[in-house]
Amino acid sequence: AEYRWHVERPGKDVLYIKPRKELFLPDRNRIFSFYARGAQHAHQIFALFRGPNRLQQEIFICSLDFSGWKRFEVVIPPYLRSRNPLKQNRFELYFQGLKVQSHFRDQPGMSVFNLAQMLIMADTSDKKIPSADMPAEF
Repeated sequence: AEYRWHVERPGKDVLYIKPRKELFLPDRNRIFSFYARGAQHAHQIFALFRGPNRLQQEIFICSLDFSGWKRFEVVIPPYLRSRNPLKQNRFELYFQGLKVQSHFRDQPGMSVFNLAQMLIMADTSDKKIPSADMPAEF
């Protein structure tokens, strides 16, 4: 998707890219990844997560100070991969969206960047049936 953003106050303007409802991620989530096409601006992208203990966390992903497409991967911190004892001890993590923070040294004006193929890689090994190649759930 292409995003066009008019920055008026560099260093203070923030763009939030959020789903209509935060996304529930039920497994042991390990890595957050997406492709970005840079804007030759130093704007920074953060992923917004919420854990089962209501802990909200911004994870720095990248700066858009390049041109062309690049893939970015970040490890989701272990303290956000916890279980919720109130919900049958299941893993619980919520993706709340992306935050794009304008850089204070950039000039005001239009900034255009693209994001594609956002994914979260999870460890589902606990769902495997012992000595089988298939998970217990699909």
